[in-house]
Amino acid sequence: MTRRAVAALTASDVQLLDARTGATRAVMPISQGCTADAAAADELVAVLELCAGERVRLAAVDPETGRPYWTRDLTYRRPQEWPPAEGADPRRDLDVATAADGTVLVRLSGTSYLYASGGRRLLADIHGANWGYSTRSPVVTGAGVVAHTSIPDGGEGGYVQGVDPATGAIRWT
Repeated sequence: MTRRAVAALTASDVQLLDARTGATRAVMPISQGCTADAAAADELVAVLELCAGERVRLAAVDPETGRPYWTRDLTYRRPQEWPPAEGADPRRDLDVATAADGTVLVRLSGTSYLYASGGRRLLADIHGANWGYSTRSPVVTGAGVVAHTSIPDGGEGGYVQGVDPATGAIRWT
């Protein structure tokens, strides 16, 4: 949810709803044979789409219109089976989170990618813990640093990393 919009994910689309009225502002269809995850922060909605085969696309979109600010194709070496096996969650290996400044963090089967607000990939060595399963707010910003929280499913051995958003370098752990 952003100040302006709510991202509602269905099996076939991502709906962007007005945060005050609930009215539909934009509908972004999910491609056939794909599954998606979405996260919203102040001025953008991040949509991560994982498709049959190995195609993965990340889009940072305007929360009112659904028009992309930027998109990126990601490497994913585990083919997505389509349709998924009975009872399987096709989203179990992907997560996306956003921060108020537009930073986007993606996890694909243990590999994490961090993007600055303009879509530039930061080269930070983000560890691959299962942050998507343990917390729904794993990335925050402030004082010129992106703070990434990683807490394993069991709740033990977690950490916080401070990442420089300009360079992607880890400032502290």
